[in-house]
Amino acid sequence: MFYNNKKDDDKNVQYLFDSLKQYFSTKTKHQKFALGGTMLFGGYSINVIVNRYAKEILWITGASLGLIGSVGTSIWIVSYFLYNRQPDEESEEEESDYEKYITFINKDYDTFIEIYKSNTEKEYCTATTSEIANLRNKENHQSFSLPYSYNPEMKFYYDDKADYYYYYSQSDVNSKILNSVCRSYTLMNKCIHLFKDDEEISYMKKEAEHSDEGVIKEEPSPVLHDVCTDNESDTEESPEGFINVFYKKKNKRKEAIKSQSKQLTNNFLYKGTLLDYEKEYLPKQTEKNMSYKKYMESLETNKK
Repeated sequence: MFYNNKKDDDKNVQYLFDSLKQYFSTKTKHQKFALGGTMLFGGYSINVIVNRYAKEILWITGASLGLIGSVGTSIWIVSYFLYNRQPDEESEEEESDYEKYITFINKDYDTFIEIYKSNTEKEYCTATTSEIANLRNKENHQSFSLPYSYNPEMKFYYDDKADYYYYYSQSDVNSKILNSVCRSYTLMNKCIHLFKDDEEISYMKKEAEHSDEGVIKEEPSPVLHDVCTDNESDTEESPEGFINVFYKKKNKRKEAIKSQSKQLTNNFLYKGTLLDYEKEYLPKQTEKNMSYKKYMESLETNKK
C-alpha cells in the first residue's frame, strides 16, 4: 500500500488541535487565560534558548553522552577481565601450585626407598671425611629451586664441625622443604648417612618393605600411637605389700616422650637472605686507589 506522508501528517496535526480544543473547552475563562499565557511564554522561552544556545546545548549533550559512554565502556572492560574468568581455570592454577609443593616435599623419596629395598646404602655413602669437610667451602655449596614464587632459590651446605645444614633464602622455610632439600643434597654428595631424620628413615624403610603397592602420591605423615586413648589400668604390688593403682597410659606417655627425645633429626639453621650470602661469600673488591707510600712498600716487599 502506498503511504502518503503529507496526508498522514495533516491528520496528526488535526488530531492534536482537536485534542487541545476539547481540553480547553472544559476550562473556565481564567484557567484558559492562564494556560494560554503559560504555553505562549514556554514556547517563546524554548525558542529563544534553542536559537541562542543551540551550539552550547549540543556541545554539553555530546560531552555528557561521551562521558557516560566512556565510563560505561571502562566499567564493562574491567568487569569482563575481573569476573569473566572461569572457576575451573582458577582451581587448576591453585591445584598446580599445590601439586608443585607436594612434588617437591616428596622428592627423592622413591630413590631412598629403592636404596633401602635393594640394600645399596654403601654405594651412596662413599664420601670421605675430607670430602665431607670440604662441603662447607663456597665452591661446594649447592643451589636449589624452591616451589615458591616469593622465595624461589636457596643456597645450602653442610658444616661437619657444627653438624649443621646452613641455608640462605629470601625467607625461612618449613621442615618438610628442608628435609626434601637435604635428601637431594646427601644423594648428590654420596653421603646419605648424613641424613639423620629417624622418623622419615623409618617411614622410608617401611615403604621399601611394601613398595609393590605403588608410587607415593601424597605427603607422608607417619602417625605415632596415641597414648591418650588407652584407658586400661593395671596394679603393681610394692615391697611393703601395698597395692598401687596407676594408668598404663601415663607410663606409655612417658615412654613415648623419651623415645621421641631420643629420635635424631637433621639440624638446620637459617643464615640469612641471598643478599647476605653474596656479602659473605662473594670475593671482596681490591683497593683501587693505592697511595705512593703503599706502592713503594709493596715494591720493597717484592724485592725481598
